[in-house]
Amino acid sequence: MTASLRTFTILLFSIIYFNVANAQKSDSLWGIWIDETIDQKERVNALNEYSEHYLKINVDSALHFIEMSVAFAKENGIIEQQTYMQLGRVLRRNSKNEDAIEAYKKAIVIAEKTDDSLSIANSLYLIGVSYYYMGDYEHAISYYKESKNKVEMMGNKRGVANISSNIGIINMRQNQYDSAASNFEESIRLYLEVDLPQKTNVPMLNYALLKERLGDYQGAMDLYMKSLAINEKEKDESSIAYVYTNIAQMYQKLEDNDKFFEYNEKSLDIWIKLNNKRNILYNLTNVGSIYFETGDYDKALEYFNKCVPLSKEIKDKNGIANVLLKRGVLYIETNQLNNGIKDIKTAFDLYKQLKDGSGIALSHQALGKYYTAIGKNKLAITNLKKAYELAVDSDIEIQKNVAEDLYKAYEKAGKKTLAFEAYRNYIIARDSIGNDKNQKEIVRKELKYNYDKKALADSLAFENQKAIQTAKLEKSTTQLRLSLVILLIVIISVVLLYRRNQTIKNQNSTITSQNEKLTDLTDELKGLNESLEKKVEERTFEITKINKELKASDERYAYALDASNDGIWDYNVKEGQISFSPAIYTMLGFEPYEFPETRDSIYDLLHSEEKKITTRKAHHLFIIRQKTDFLEDEYRLVGKNGKVVWVQSKGKIVEKDEQNKPLRIVGTHTDITAQKLKNQEMLEAILRTEDAERSRISKEIHDGLQQTLIISFMNIRHFRSKMKDIPESIKEKFELGWKYLERSIEEARGVAHVLMPKSIVDYGVLAACQMLIDDMNSSTDEITFDFQHNLASEQLPNQQIEITLYRILQESLNNVMKYAKASEVNIQLYDYQDSYSLTVEDNGIGFDTSRLKDKEGHGFRNIRNRLDAINGSLEVDSREGDGTTIIVEISKTI
Repeated sequence: MTASLRTFTILLFSIIYFNVANAQKSDSLWGIWIDETIDQKERVNALNEYSEHYLKINVDSALHFIEMSVAFAKENGIIEQQTYMQLGRVLRRNSKNEDAIEAYKKAIVIAEKTDDSLSIANSLYLIGVSYYYMGDYEHAISYYKESKNKVEMMGNKRGVANISSNIGIINMRQNQYDSAASNFEESIRLYLEVDLPQKTNVPMLNYALLKERLGDYQGAMDLYMKSLAINEKEKDESSIAYVYTNIAQMYQKLEDNDKFFEYNEKSLDIWIKLNNKRNILYNLTNVGSIYFETGDYDKALEYFNKCVPLSKEIKDKNGIANVLLKRGVLYIETNQLNNGIKDIKTAFDLYKQLKDGSGIALSHQALGKYYTAIGKNKLAITNLKKAYELAVDSDIEIQKNVAEDLYKAYEKAGKKTLAFEAYRNYIIARDSIGNDKNQKEIVRKELKYNYDKKALADSLAFENQKAIQTAKLEKSTTQLRLSLVILLIVIISVVLLYRRNQTIKNQNSTITSQNEKLTDLTDELKGLNESLEKKVEERTFEITKINKELKASDERYAYALDASNDGIWDYNVKEGQISFSPAIYTMLGFEPYEFPETRDSIYDLLHSEEKKITTRKAHHLFIIRQKTDFLEDEYRLVGKNGKVVWVQSKGKIVEKDEQNKPLRIVGTHTDITAQKLKNQEMLEAILRTEDAERSRISKEIHDGLQQTLIISFMNIRHFRSKMKDIPESIKEKFELGWKYLERSIEEARGVAHVLMPKSIVDYGVLAACQMLIDDMNSSTDEITFDFQHNLASEQLPNQQIEITLYRILQESLNNVMKYAKASEVNIQLYDYQDSYSLTVEDNGIGFDTSRLKDKEGHGFRNIRNRLDAINGSLEVDSREGDGTTIIVEISKTI
């Protein structure tokens, strides 16, 4: 029997046994719930447990059952803390962490009424866990510490150990390595003090990972082996599997694939036996990745194909995205482009939902590979640039690979300067990784060295004896040296005492002389003191008066600020320090001083569209950029609850240095959201009115004027067939009128179509766009228009979005015809999960986008106005001599 067949057989029998055993238990719990003769609280507890049972099978079903339990308990007035705790647990497993936090807080309210400190501490801990999974580490640590304080007061060392381990994990993620090590050591020590060695597994493994990150692979291996020994003694198969997985991962980093496969196989056998599908997926994905890295694409695809249905079965979004992206890149490498782009785009959407920075970077890199493969070099460069920007601060391996891809793309586009810069970045990253690989190779050889334990023990015993003899010799030498030092100290002390005695005699003589002079000065000082007291009294009166005036002024200033609801910021340019008033926090939905008083804090809250603007960099937000001493700017911030707040920032230089450079800038933040929304509503109303008027005029032309012209045309055509005997001169004038009538009908049809294409109303945006592109293709032989889309239906649910997309495409193609001097135009209209995307790319002469805002024509203003009205975004990428790409994104929820 082969290893793969053996693995499959074990997995099959495990699943059958697991399902039979769990079916019996679930039937029993469900029987209690539906039996109305049983006590209501017991029925609720049974349904809670039933929900917990389904967490291992289907998290959606688990949520359905716990919501049934909560509703029933509320209706009958028997809601208890445990029910809210279970609700929070299930919500967290469904990735609804904010809802889970609310459930845990309700559990705290109930626990506080009964003064149940343990339940309060547990709920605080679980709130911290939820914030951790949201990536909000500051709040997570805050709740962990609050829980830890309560647990410490109860003397619960085990609880403290658990929380310290979790805090250590966050410390490690935040690169606070000393704090992480301290928390892991505390956790391990406390678990051992309460005689729970098996519980040291989690902090010990994380401590080992920390040592790996710091390059101490031998220290990491020692911890793995200690953990393995404890788990084998306790016969804890799950923990043993985790240790094997981590050791395999370490050998993967050290590029020792033989050892990786050895430990990964050990781990996989245990996960299959335990039917832990999540970890089975993790191990299989790692195996596929190894085969992919070593160029064995057939084997890699085999494992990735196993992983895809498994990841979907357990509804692991991160696992699905990870596998699909790897498989998508593999398809690109093997020239299966249609399969590849489908996997990559699905993975990209999932990573955006998860807000996974590294995943988004890898997705952009994969899109770059795809566009390179199909010859869309400009789109390839755009995606690779985004990938590099995201990778700079996160992953040097990704950074190196993207820099290499960018170098090739720039070379292909003939952009030598940019290609050279990308290659330089590639070399820097490669050398850094190369140094790390050299170190890893040394460590790998050290770890593979097998030495005899008994010989080592004998060697250690010999060394101990040698150390004892050396210590004795050093002790006698030290005693001799100590005697000499004491003698020297005695001699020095005698000399110092003698000199001190002489100094005292001289000082006594000097003091006697000084006392006589002091007597004369005392009388003079008495007179001066009386005068000084009088002046102090007068000055105190003046200061008191000024303080009263300042206090009144401060009160008036505070009242004015409260009335205006403006936030104040004060920026010390020289020290790089800034302070915020409470209103800056409250206008964004935060508690005062909930986030740090730094420029980066405000930058982090910027709307994603604002961050695309070059002048929105963190160090520019509070710096005067104009030639005057005044700053005025507007930008969008995202508040605590996700609400977008428009802020107007005004500032003034209040202090300068000798070189006329600013030392201090003071300014305000004003919430102008209502004004912006009003402007947006007005703009939207204007556009709706304009489109309605266009539609009305179009309809009148089509149904009125055009019908009249057509009737006239038909009657005159009948008359024309009868006019054989009319003189030639009259016939020429008649034919001229006939031609003008034909042209009028065509022009009326064209005007009606331009005002409001009938195809949008009747058939939807897809047909309208296709007709527009067909018209463009038929009107010129110099330009080829290519149209790609993934729309599943002809019409979109929102006609305003359809009209906007059509108008933008119409305006973009008109600009291409007038100015671009292009020979090829590529149009892409894609329907993504949350948005629609329109891309128009030409290979024309391009232009300098830095001058776009100053010289923006009516066409671009029209596009921006339409997008502003529905919260859409526009990105224009162009360089002189290098074509133009216009990318439009419109959210489905406008």
